[in-house]
Amino acid sequence: MSNRLQVLYRLQSKLYIEGSPVFIEAGVLLKDTKTNRITVQIKLCNLDSKKIIACKISIKAFELNGNEVEGIPSYPYLDICVKQGQTFGSLVPIFIPDVSARKFSVSVIEVIFDDETVWSYAPCDWEPILDQVTIVEYFADPELKKQYELEVGADGKYVPVIRDSLFLCTCGTVNLSTSTHCYKCRRDFDFLIKNIDVEYLTAKKEARFQKESDEREALEQKKKEAEEKARIVSELRKTKTKKLIKIFLSIVIVMAIIAALIPTVIMPAIEIPSMYQRAYALLEDGLYDEASQMFETLGDYKDASNMVLEAQYQKADSLAASKDYQSAINVWTSLADYSDSQERIIIAETEWKEMNYQIALNLMEEEKYDKASNAFKAISGYKDSDLKYAESLELKRETDYQTAVTAAKNGDYSVAVKYFGLVGDYKDAIEKGTDANYNYACQLLSQREYLAAVSRFEKCLDYKDSSSKILDAKYGYVKLNERHADDLAKSYLTELLSIDYPGAEVLYKQVCVWRVDVFAVNNSEKSTVNMSSIDPYDDLYFHFRVSGGEHGETMTLTIKVNLPGDPWSPISVPGVKDGFTSYIGCTKHSKLPRGVATVDFYDDAGRFIGKGSILIKP
Repeated sequence: MSNRLQVLYRLQSKLYIEGSPVFIEAGVLLKDTKTNRITVQIKLCNLDSKKIIACKISIKAFELNGNEVEGIPSYPYLDICVKQGQTFGSLVPIFIPDVSARKFSVSVIEVIFDDETVWSYAPCDWEPILDQVTIVEYFADPELKKQYELEVGADGKYVPVIRDSLFLCTCGTVNLSTSTHCYKCRRDFDFLIKNIDVEYLTAKKEARFQKESDEREALEQKKKEAEEKARIVSELRKTKTKKLIKIFLSIVIVMAIIAALIPTVIMPAIEIPSMYQRAYALLEDGLYDEASQMFETLGDYKDASNMVLEAQYQKADSLAASKDYQSAINVWTSLADYSDSQERIIIAETEWKEMNYQIALNLMEEEKYDKASNAFKAISGYKDSDLKYAESLELKRETDYQTAVTAAKNGDYSVAVKYFGLVGDYKDAIEKGTDANYNYACQLLSQREYLAAVSRFEKCLDYKDSSSKILDAKYGYVKLNERHADDLAKSYLTELLSIDYPGAEVLYKQVCVWRVDVFAVNNSEKSTVNMSSIDPYDDLYFHFRVSGGEHGETMTLTIKVNLPGDPWSPISVPGVKDGFTSYIGCTKHSKLPRGVATVDFYDDAGRFIGKGSILIKP
């Protein structure tokens, strides 16, 4: 990274929210020291098996004191094609409007796949994916760790686990829990779960120990037998050494004479003719490369050097006969002027083009116009291929046009939009495509897919009543997120108020009213599990989230805790704003009294805005 860019803040790694098809792998807030501009760069990873073609994120920005400043309610990544496991966004700088921003948070609010399905979610706080336990930490017995690696593989470093709709593989890869295997290492999840079981691995370990013990005993027995055999042989040598020396000397003399004759007499007389015959037999059997290599080793013997070329020529002839024209042409080209290689190249090229021409014609007859056009393009200049290429393209456009028309008649507007888009200005595709897009947007509106509907209506703002429909979609989005309105919902609501949209004023009061949701009561400051009761010697924690207020508004929150027979003094928390999440806790210094413990929340006007409770068991 250039020295010009200063890192101001980094997100926690691997942020996620349950059900999302992506996770936020990393994020950084940067300052350009020359221009003082503030940018954010986000690295996201696709967990879904489908390709992502577009994605939207929402960014909140904060000063060092925690006050929220102007962020980016909606930022799109467009014209992308991201496969499962691939990352995107890390090289895209996103400019933050307020230069005082020193911290930020990010959430993914929309993902669009190549099959035109859409996943969307309101902006919220994303949580880090908890670290996996390592295999070394999990198995106290080193031999169990070794057994796990033998069963699964040495790169199995982590305990596989299903958590928050994710499957965290033993290789460390994050997968959706709906997958059957890890997209990176291809390990089956059921197989991993079976092999992490201590009892199963212990049984496998003991079986391995028994096998290794048996092998050691067998090896020791063989060693003893070999030592006994060596002892017997040693005794025999002592009695036969003199006789063996005489015999050995005689053999050495004979072998020396034979060795001297091999290169000059025996080899030429016996081996070379035999090799020539074997090479010729290989050629007749169609083993052209093997024959060529054997002829080459014979050097100048007879016509061996010429037969090297002949073997390759026949190989090319065989390839052409099997219609592998390109390979045949390559071989004939390597032979230069041998025989009629140059003429055979011309013939093969013509036959290759004719073969592909016929294939292209068949594709046209089968109405596979896309493939047919590619086939005709590959043999441009041959016969009427150029005309056929243009004809195939025209037929493809007509087919796509009819597909779009039929889809529109059947109410399948997403397909209609796709195919009208493929044919461009063909016939009346632009007009029909606009109508299909409008009807698709209306479908999305009726299905409460409000963000997708807004996006579609924006593509045909001047068509029919799209301008008013887009306002309906924005109102629907605000209404859907009424209790946890994000910045996008509030910006929509501001727009609706400015034009006196029916119901906007009432909705504004509902959205901006302060409220507190107690989402978990339990005995842990980190857990989000909601418990109905606790033991008297447990810690006690009320986890809560504040929502409401106008954009950027803060208030002083008053908290009143009531233990059975022991009400606390009110606690004030100033500077609370929309999205504030925290807890109020009672640690166990003494036994909690039996009964129901409650907590009540009030805004700075004294209005009651939420409560929570839990039973303290006897």
